[in-house]
Formats: sequence, structure tokens, C-alpha cells
Amino acid sequence: MSAKKKTEEKQLNEHDIQVLVCKYLKEHKIGHWAVPNGFVHNGDKIATARYINYMKAEGVKNGVFDITICYGNGKVAFMEIKTPKGKPSEYQLNWLSWFEKNGYIA
Repeated sequence: MSAKKKTEEKQLNEHDIQVLVCKYLKEHKIGHWAVPNGFVHNGDKIATARYINYMKAEGVKNGVFDITICYGNGKVAFMEIKTPKGKPSEYQLNWLSWFEKNGYIA
């Protein structure tokens, strides 16, 4: 099998997709930033309970979307990155509902 075919068959993970989205936004000069909340809430053994509490005290919350996008006329959108097989968590669905009920694009 050729290297090209192997690359084409490789499924992108959420990190890879988010990098591509951020690259696109940067190239098109669209204001954006990522929220690094996955590090705190994914059960990563590096994140100690003390650090998690520290970050929560600063306002980190479960389920907050991956990327905030600011574009024309003061509009803000929120994007959660998922692979085709990925599913939103209960926290993410709650945030989605809250954003939509309050007139945000999510």
C-alpha cells in the first residue's frame, strides 16, 4: 500500500480537526481562541485534583465548547469539535441548549 493511500485512510482525531479549523480561521483572519478545558476534565492522570480545583476556581467548566469564534458585527459562535464517530457529552449538550436558548450560535 502506498504512503498516499495510508494517509488518505487515516481517520483524523479531534485534535487534528481542531488544528485544521484553527489554521483556516487564522488564514482568513477570523478572531478565535481555544478553551483548554479538556486537559482538566478528561481524566488525564497529569491533572491532579488540586490543579482541577484550581482551574475550576478560575472558571473552567465541564463541557465548554472547544473554540470561540468572533466575526463581523460583534457576532460570536461556539464550536465543539467531534470526529464522525464522536458524541457530545451530557455537559456539552447542556451548554448547547443554554447557548441556543440565549440566542448564541453554537
